[in-house]
Amino acid sequence: MTIWTIIKRFQYKEFWELFVLSIKYPLYVYPTLKATAKSFQIAKNEFPKTHGKKGRANAFRHAFWNTYICYECTKWSRNRQGIITWAELITAKHEELSPNEPLDTAMDLHNNKVGRSIFYKRTFESVNEIIESVKKELENAKKISNVSEIEECTDVLIYIKEE
Repeated sequence: MTIWTIIKRFQYKEFWELFVLSIKYPLYVYPTLKATAKSFQIAKNEFPKTHGKKGRANAFRHAFWNTYICYECTKWSRNRQGIITWAELITAKHEELSPNEPLDTAMDLHNNKVGRSIFYKRTFESVNEIIESVKKELENAKKISNVSEIEECTDVLIYIKEE
């Protein structure tokens, strides 16, 4: 799916909300688009058959996406907290504009947060370091079956189904 295909689906209000976010954080728009496209490609390469499902591969994709957005934005700004705030806003907006089942949405938002936490805790020199770091976090991922279980999984990736 191309970015243009996604944009064409937006209602006026949704487009306006994204436009306002882009005006508030103009330096982060290009690196976010780049990171988003590349994140999907990397997740597909790392987990060719399962990245779009509800398992560990999906947890990887969301955490990697957020970490990678932050990483790419550091090429345009050194304001790490501002970058993390941007990543949180834009990825939450994505979840709002692409609604899922409540458990799926909660899982995605949680894994997005873990990805931003990974970025917060260390500095990366390359995309491969990010991939390895997120894969290492994936080793401790927890399977959940309802939203209330997420509270018990503060800093670990979560998933819904075994792959």
